[in-house]
Amino acid sequence: MPRLNMSNDLLQAPLLDLKRYDKCKVPRSTKVSMNVAVYDGVAVGVTVTTKPKSAKIEECLDTVVRGMTWDKVPSLNQATVSF
Repeated sequence: MPRLNMSNDLLQAPLLDLKRYDKCKVPRSTKVSMNVAVYDGVAVGVTVTTKPKSAKIEECLDTVVRGMTWDKVPSLNQATVSF
């Protein structure tokens, strides 16, 4: 029987690999918060907020997250990360 839920660690690990976001050029002074819904191995919902607000950085981070993959589990899992 397949696993239905992913552990928070498995969900958050790729999101917290900050090297993935290098192309977004996020300044150290910028706080990032992301809420990501993952279904069947891909991000199906992504909410990114930055302080100070930067639509350009938020859009870049959203694109990077939507390109990530996770283990395929047939349920909706959610992760929230900040850095």
